[in-house]
Amino acid sequence: TPDGLAFLCTVSSFALFARGHWGLLILLPVMIGVRTDLIIYTTTLLCCVFATRTHARWYVGLSLLATILLYFLINEYYGHYGWSTIFHFTLIEMIPYPATTQIQMTPGAYFRVLIEAVEELLMPNHALPFFLFFSALGTYRLLRNGTPLKDLSPFDRRLVTLLVLSCLYILAHFLLFPVSWARFFVAFYLISALAFFRFSEPDSMTIHDPDQPASAGTPE
Repeated sequence: TPDGLAFLCTVSSFALFARGHWGLLILLPVMIGVRTDLIIYTTTLLCCVFATRTHARWYVGLSLLATILLYFLINEYYGHYGWSTIFHFTLIEMIPYPATTQIQMTPGAYFRVLIEAVEELLMPNHALPFFLFFSALGTYRLLRNGTPLKDLSPFDRRLVTLLVLSCLYILAHFLLFPVSWARFFVAFYLISALAFFRFSEPDSMTIHDPDQPASAGTPE
């Protein structure tokens, strides 16, 4: 299914980024063909790579351009319903002909859906609050250990980057479409758990050795 394939691609991108593998630049544009909402994650990750890998910016820029072009081409091919139509059809009313219906979203309608979604997060069957808890606890453990980010190993710095990007993706996705459905976020939940266990004990972290060459493909 698209959700299962999106999970596989997202976890694979985590692994490629953590290992500093150039295959990440091919996988991220492909992920748009699996599920277009992943553009929030893929573009932010590519921007991080672009900012930190100065010698590979041409390749990163091409990957970012391909990601954006694929997003618009796919949306154009399937009718480009637009955010208002998708929001209304998914979260307010399943209208019979969304492609030909003019939808006017109002702030009142949006905030009603947003408030209902936030209230649902307080229910015990949602995983999003646990993600926030483990993310905050993992960050606290990291700060408590007292190791500066610049002194962490490339793997641990990349893990911190993925944790930040996961939080940004979930926040942006939740604000655009206020639902906490696990199918959108389950891959990103794994990062908070991994960061929590990785940073729980100081001995689990490795310190960057300046004499150790960094792997090629993605940023340290």
